[in-house]
Amino acid sequence: MVVEEASQLSNTISSKKYERSNNVICLCANSRLSLEQKIENLVAFLKTNNDDCLGDICYKENVSSTLFKYRCSVVSESCSDLLKKLQKIELDNTDIEKSHKIALMFTGQGSQYVGIARELYEQLPIFRGYIKECSQAFYPYLNESLTDLIYSDKADKMILAQTNITQPVVFAIDYAFGKLFIDLGVKPDYMIGHSIGEWSAACLAGIVSLQDAAKIVATRGKLMHELKSSGGMCAVFTSGYKLEQLLENFGGSVWIAAYNGTHQVISGEVTSIEKFTELLFSKDIGYKILNVSQAFHTPLMNSILDEFREVLQEVTFNSPKIPIVSNVTGELMTKPFDVEYWIKHILSPVKFEQSLKYLSDNLVDTFIECGPDRVLAGMASGMQACNAKTILLSTNRKEKPFETCLETLGSLFRSEEHTSELQSPPL
Repeated sequence: MVVEEASQLSNTISSKKYERSNNVICLCANSRLSLEQKIENLVAFLKTNNDDCLGDICYKENVSSTLFKYRCSVVSESCSDLLKKLQKIELDNTDIEKSHKIALMFTGQGSQYVGIARELYEQLPIFRGYIKECSQAFYPYLNESLTDLIYSDKADKMILAQTNITQPVVFAIDYAFGKLFIDLGVKPDYMIGHSIGEWSAACLAGIVSLQDAAKIVATRGKLMHELKSSGGMCAVFTSGYKLEQLLENFGGSVWIAAYNGTHQVISGEVTSIEKFTELLFSKDIGYKILNVSQAFHTPLMNSILDEFREVLQEVTFNSPKIPIVSNVTGELMTKPFDVEYWIKHILSPVKFEQSLKYLSDNLVDTFIECGPDRVLAGMASGMQACNAKTILLSTNRKEKPFETCLETLGSLFRSEEHTSELQSPPL
């Protein structure tokens, strides 16, 4: 009998399974000089150990270092890439002088697309686990898997655009990114969501369980999808104040659905929207008709409220463990998030601009968008009322998702004194 050495193929497959397209390394020291020396030592190591596993190098450094006030971080795709970036790194503002206030922003409907953050879903088990957790919670109400709707070969953008599917999908992505940041040590001082995004904030803040949130969001989307109306929406590129004046003669037919700062959104009957756009055109005000079939955040939603209220009454709402700035009021929510609040949430305009101003007035200077794409971050960047020094993304449809997410984690490590130990995402 001949005995041969066991094949190494299975080990190769196993190691490939956990390779990532990018890794982040977070370096810190108790002085600038010590940080420079640490970088020099790592450069010397990489010059002679270029074939080592980049993930192992980053993980070891990220979990073994004591947190000091002088910090830097680098996102790279290989040891060679890390070496080049370390050799060119400029250590500006490496000293953590003060803590910052952080707000997580949760994106709303319209940000969905096929394959949202696919790279993270495929390469980061912890993120994939959050998505699957949401998929299981929604399955009894959708009879379909969210993971299939987003990531399978049969994923269809037209199906994702249906409100009964859109809202669960956006909720799940928002929730997954928010939970990822929190579990990795980010400590938000506030949360804010845009329309359906506020349900993700409510769930992560402990107001509702994931199972209850899934039931509510699925019902909300289904009722809105099945609503028979001739509603429409339109983005208007002017200030909220000026838009309110223009709408005075359209009372009862066109309403403001969202104050977004860089633009506002109106909602109402299609024929009334068309008449209003004629007024906008005559005054040389820019606008864009939105591809929706309902007049969200208006009294035209009234017919679904009784059935929605019945579902809400089955749920216990808790006090938030993380403060939430309300869509309805544009201020910190001090009253209970009860049934009637969530009814108003459907009918009232989204006061996103007012909410950001409130947060800025309360010294929030770091905003992180948790959602499928760069939507709220763009609005916040363009608002004069928002004094944010740092606006970060969870992902960006136009960029590599993993790289974008790691750049945000690295930025938070460099700037935040009150984040807990920031580790490489666990496998």
